[in-house]
This record gives sequence, C-alpha cells and structure tokens, in this order.
Amino acid sequence: MRVDLTIVRRKGVYRLNKSILLLLISTILFLSACSISANNENGSATEVILPVTKDLPQNQKVREIVLNVPTKEDDPIQYEYGFMMAEEWKKLGLDVKVEPLNSSSFSDIHAQKKEFDSLILTWNHSFNGYDPDSFINRLGANHGDNLSGYDHAEYNAMVDEQRKTKNLGDRKEIIKKAEEQLLENVPIAPIVHRNHLLPIKNEKFTNFTYTTGEGLNSFWTFMELEPKGIQKYVRWGYPSDLETLNPLASSRKLDSQVFRLVYDHLVRISETGEVKNSAATSIEDVNEDGKKYLIKLREDLTFHDGEKVTATDIKFSFDLVKESKIPAFDSLVEHIEKVEIVDELSVRFTLKQHFAPFLSETLSQIYILPHHIWQPIFEEKGGNGVLEDSNEKMIGSGPFIFDYWDPGQELKLDTNKNYFSQSKINGILRIPYENEEKLITDVINGNVEISGAEVTPIEVEKLNESNEMEVISVPSVDLDAVHFNIREKPFDDHFFRQALTLTIPREKIIGEILKEHAQVANGLIAPANESWHSSDLEGYEYNLEAAVNTLKDAGYKWNEKGEIYYPGKPK
Repeated sequence: MRVDLTIVRRKGVYRLNKSILLLLISTILFLSACSISANNENGSATEVILPVTKDLPQNQKVREIVLNVPTKEDDPIQYEYGFMMAEEWKKLGLDVKVEPLNSSSFSDIHAQKKEFDSLILTWNHSFNGYDPDSFINRLGANHGDNLSGYDHAEYNAMVDEQRKTKNLGDRKEIIKKAEEQLLENVPIAPIVHRNHLLPIKNEKFTNFTYTTGEGLNSFWTFMELEPKGIQKYVRWGYPSDLETLNPLASSRKLDSQVFRLVYDHLVRISETGEVKNSAATSIEDVNEDGKKYLIKLREDLTFHDGEKVTATDIKFSFDLVKESKIPAFDSLVEHIEKVEIVDELSVRFTLKQHFAPFLSETLSQIYILPHHIWQPIFEEKGGNGVLEDSNEKMIGSGPFIFDYWDPGQELKLDTNKNYFSQSKINGILRIPYENEEKLITDVINGNVEISGAEVTPIEVEKLNESNEMEVISVPSVDLDAVHFNIREKPFDDHFFRQALTLTIPREKIIGEILKEHAQVANGLIAPANESWHSSDLEGYEYNLEAAVNTLKDAGYKWNEKGEIYYPGKPK
C-alpha cells in the first residue's frame, strides 16, 4: 500500500521562545506520523485518512487474509474481479493474497467447510423455480451449502417461519427481514447478478424462448422452438456430457436439463416463474391450511413403453425418494408425512406441516417414474441399487422419448407424438464439447443452433461486431457473492465483514468487467425474480471512508506503515 505522510501547516506570525518552538515542531511531526492516506475507488484525489497509533504490539496485527477465486479458465469474470476486490481491501491496511482454485479444490472446501478465509462463488437457483427458499435456506445452520458457518437463532427461526407461512404477502415480508438480517451480519457479501450470455444461430429455427433463470437451456425453449425449413431436429451443444442416464443419481443442473425433457412432473414452472399444471390437472388444498393436497392426474398420460401413468406411479415416485433417502432430492420430500392413492388417477399428499415451496419446489422437481420398471430394482437391490442402476432405456412420460446416447458424441431425443402438449420440432441432438471455444465456433459455422455454454462480455462485443450470430443477454436469478469463514479471525467480527463489504466496487465490476451485463446485488434475491425481490432493500454501496470509520469505531488501529491491527488485547 502506498503511504503518503500528510503534514498539516498553519499560517500565522507568532513570537515564540525556543522551548515553545521546539514543542510546536515536535507536535507537528507527531501529527504528521498519525495520518496516512489512501486513494478512493475511482483513483481521484479524494483521500481517506487512516489514524495512526504508535508502538502497537506485533501480536495484534491482523494476519494475511486469503481470497479464493476460480481459475481464469473456470471463470474469467470472477477471477478478474477477485483481484480488483483485493486491491480495494488492501486500502484498509490489509495484507491480501488472491489464490485461484480449480473446481475440484472448491469442492474440497465445500466438503470441509473450514479450510478457507474468503471465497467467491455463484449460487444457482434450483433449476425448476424461483422460490426464495432455495437461497434463504442455504444460510440456515444445518444446510450443506452454509460454508460460512453462519448460525443465528433469529435467522434460523425466520427460515423455518417463511416455510410455514401460507399468506404470500406475509411470507415475502419475512424473507425481506431475513435478508436485512444477513446484510447486518454479512456472513456472505452479495456482489452481482450476472446475465446469462447465450449465443444462438437462428437461420433454421425461430421462436427461441428463454427463461430468466436458465436462458436457452430452459425446458420451454424446446417446447416452443419452430423449424423454418426442412431441418426438424435442433442441435444443442453443451460444454460437457451427461454423467448418467439415471435421473436419481445426479444432482447436476446440466443433467437435469435433459431428464426433465424425458420425465414428466406433476407441475412445471412457467417461463415467468408461475406454477403450471403438467401431469396434474388439478391441485386442491383440502383444508386450506397447506397440509393436505388432493391431486388429480391427466387421463391421457402414458409412459414411453405404452404403460398408463396412474396414481400408483405417483405414490411410488415420491415414496422411493423418501425411503431411499436419495441425496439430490431428500430435502424436497422430508416434509411429506404420507402419500395415499385415492383412486386410479388421484393421490393425496399429507405434509407434516405447511411447507410453502411444496408446489413450486417439491412437485416441480420429483420425476414421475414408472413403477413397473423401478419397483423390481428397489425390491431386489434397495436404495443403493436404485442409485447405481444404469437405466439404459430411460423410459419416462415426458414430451421427448430417449433414442440413444453415444457418450462423448451425442444424445438423441425424439418428440413424443402422444404427449398432451407436443413440441413443434421432431427432436433434439445434444452434442457434448470438450471446450467452449470449439462449441462457439460450431455455433458461428452453423453446426449447432443452441449453445449450452455462455460467452464472456468481451466475446459478446466481438460476436455482435461480426454479425455472424446472435447473443441473447438474459437477466439472471443467480448470485455471485463472497463467502466469509466466520469461524476464524478476523472474519468472526461482523464489523470487519461490513468494512470489507463496503469496499467491494460493484458498479466498477459491472461497468469495466461485465460491460453492463449484470445487476448490482443488494441482497440474495435478484431483481429478475420480480415476485420475491425487495426493491427497497438497502445494500452496500462502495464507500471507502465508511469502511475505515466502521473499523475505527470497532477499535481497529493502524501503524505508521498503514498496517491494520486488532482492537484491544489479542484473543
């Protein structure tokens, strides 16, 4: 950090004896050593004075802190703005080391939850919905994604309360209060909501439909897409291949984007985030208390092998996930007390208590599995056998029928002509790529119509200049944030976390790095999630002076070199 000594000069004429003059000179010199300056975010002449304390004990000095970011190859955006953030934190007198980690190292941190100081990562909304529980619950004390170690009784109570609250207005108010509490304690610091930047080649197809959360990888893209000419199969390039054909064995979003085309759900989430009946024709809240639901099924649903979809399949699908404790779905069914068959096309769900996201999360994500195929596997091999089954035929009841999968080459799905809402295309060829550069090149050359990979803001400018393809910029409901390990000093102090959050240059990140393809994150819920976003939530604007004052008021001190020290005696 650059340190500029500031000398205060006073004008005036005085008659001073020698001793007074010496005292005055020494006082001026002392004052000059008690202030240092740091440039503001925009590099202007604005200066923030850090008060200096002499003779601070070395064991009170704040240690080096580490900010983990993805590698440049994994996420060039977060990699770049991670270094930008570190430079701002250094202005507070901190010794900051930026340490890029590959995806496997991030996974290790996720499993251990303790071996980090601070890290930048993205929270993706659940692939089928916009319900805020998907984010709010992640900072609950017992959630697996709570990397910060946040455990606050009031917040935990709000997480539970919003799940039990039936009135939407009341629930939204609880969620807003939960966000306000997080902004006060900042176990994570929201940074931005990055747009999805998706390239398409629209010469052979029209009516590309995207959703806020997923862009062109949405279920509705393939239901609404229309051919312009003789080509009826759309080619969907993706930067990686499937891991499995077993819909219960994977929690990866990119796998689920295929499974939900083959398997149906009781409801689906529309392009605008509303719950929409799919296999269900009606859902009745029997007692109007959100604890018991009567669901009636469509009469015209069949599995791809010709077997009729009945209430037996619905009960089995939910019971299988619950009894086998399928990791990817266990949290979605833990609130279900029982599922009962009323008649061939009716089932009754009884919940342990009202669970607000039951329709939007649980019913929209549990796949309808054919009882006649999976029951024998479960009886013979149990839950582990279900997870380990290769499911080579992948028979569902959804709008597309599985044809074949040639790993590393392509997967082919054909349109289900018997589905109640038939797609306008004949099918999908999903083609995996080893690298995104080759995928984008193939989109430009017309070998692929839809890209599952995103391009960077810099690439958007180049592609738009070339006029070779279209790039769609879709507002995101995902969240980029820095997560603090509040189990360890100095991150156990919420004043310290507040100061760091005040020096995150969000507007600069959006302007210089993201080229305006993002929104400032004031809380967890993105503006694009209109039903749940609180527009009047007060987030953190960049303010270096406020950050310094926050630390100063909390008792932090600085030495003559501008290095920061803990308040009071070391713990």
